[in-house]
Amino acid sequence: MRRLFSAQALFLLIAGIIFSIIIISIAYETLLPLLRAEAWLALLSNLIGVSLVLAGAGSVCWGAWLFLRGTGDEQPTTQAAALRSFLPGLAWFLGGFGLIIVGNLISRIH
Repeated sequence: MRRLFSAQALFLLIAGIIFSIIIISIAYETLLPLLRAEAWLALLSNLIGVSLVLAGAGSVCWGAWLFLRGTGDEQPTTQAAALRSFLPGLAWFLGGFGLIIVGNLISRIH
């Protein structure tokens, strides 16, 4: 029997649905009230801040994936090789947290 969806396609579909729900929630609960109140500075700061927070969350997820992938079946032979296998994921992970912090600070500007 043939599968309708591959595991990767199903994962992307679920991630897309969750991302869409988050975007709709942000639009209706945060951005539309600011638009109706004509609070332009708050609207602009929230648009920029929320975008940075979402980019940071994606970066954290990607960094975690790279970090976990670095712990694969191959065991590094030296400490330097182990550190090199973890650094790319750790950089994305920490950079994502930095984006979340900056986005949070920007979205609080009114």
